[in-house]
Amino acid sequence: MGFIYVLALLFAIPDVNAFMNNTQAVNLAVATYQLAVPQRGAMALTILLIINLYFAGMSSLTVTSRIGYVELII
Repeated sequence: MGFIYVLALLFAIPDVNAFMNNTQAVNLAVATYQLAVPQRGAMALTILLIINLYFAGMSSLTVTSRIGYVELII
């Protein structure tokens, strides 16, 4: 899924020269959002990405703690 996401971001870049000269954004995804959609759309997509990363981290932490708990019992 990550490869498909990065591939979609690369196809969403409208102008490669403008993208390479964009020094405001630190992240590839945020820079692509800023070039592809208006300001509010880029903010909404960035917030959605941050929420998604938060929940992915929470699920990773949950799985790791459950595996550790099971190994303590056995």
